[in-house]
Amino acid sequence: MPILSQVPNRVGNHLLSAQIYSVPDMDVLADMHTPFEQWAAAEVSELGVLPQELESFNLPGGLYAVFVHRGTPADFFKTAQFIYEQWLPQSGYLLDHQPHFEVLGDKYRHNHPESEEDVYIPIRPV
Repeated sequence: MPILSQVPNRVGNHLLSAQIYSVPDMDVLADMHTPFEQWAAAEVSELGVLPQELESFNLPGGLYAVFVHRGTPADFFKTAQFIYEQWLPQSGYLLDHQPHFEVLGDKYRHNHPESEEDVYIPIRPV
């Protein structure tokens, strides 16, 4: 966060939190201990020269289901449980092997019970 202002060509004030899983297996993702690669990012209109401490991350295109998570990070288990155990099995879609990510926008308030973030889950038709 201390060097966020040095990121050129930012689009808006929102931030992104992206997770890259090595496998798209539902049984693996249902386990809250599944390892993943975590990225904190800011959206840019074009890639400029970044500070030395940062790397670029390209979010690939694809089809995503979007959900709103309300609450603290500790409450996220309930949101994930709804997405993976209820919505996805009944949706006609399968989990796709793309990054999962959250958009932390104007309503995001770190560790606050009224915080909101948009949750993007990669999907593909059955």
